[in-house]
Amino acid sequence: MTTDSEEIREIAIAYGAQVPFLRNSALATDSMGIEPVLIDVLEHLKYKESYSPKCLALLMPTSPFREVRDINMALKIFTRDQVSSVVSVTPAIANNNPHWMLKESNSGDVTLFNNKRLSEIKNRRQDLPEVFIRNDFVYVLDPKNLYKEHPGLYGDNIKLMKTSEGRLDVDINSQLDWDVAEFLFKKVVDKCT
Repeated sequence: MTTDSEEIREIAIAYGAQVPFLRNSALATDSMGIEPVLIDVLEHLKYKESYSPKCLALLMPTSPFREVRDINMALKIFTRDQVSSVVSVTPAIANNNPHWMLKESNSGDVTLFNNKRLSEIKNRRQDLPEVFIRNDFVYVLDPKNLYKEHPGLYGDNIKLMKTSEGRLDVDINSQLDWDVAEFLFKKVVDKCT
């Protein structure tokens, strides 16, 4: 785990996480991408612990409904299929499908996201092309992806790990997202007790 907060580090360690160093605060801003943070971890492992991993598993803290089986499955796919990355995804259904999304030009014209006229929209969700939303349950990637000319998580040989549309999936980016996740978590706990 990586954090710039001593308090979060202590809590994480109390729950069994390894936090070998505190992240530089410049790498802990809201505008910082994840790639430099991962490179920082890789550099620490290489130069301070003489270790270079063959893959990285990225678990975004904004996705609280991941399960251990998600991580295990992503690692299995990465190893079995010898890909550059595995990305967990959920089907983009109905209004989450970009083929139903609208955009407005500077002049006020409204089109589909791909600039097609609204008269070309599919009327039934069943007729929409199958596309997926990254659900941030897990990313498994080859560290080499981060050192390419255009660094990123994915590389050139990506495999999607498709989860069912019925899975609990909240990406926490706002107070409302937090409230929804908390509500769903309580419902699950109540159901189990």
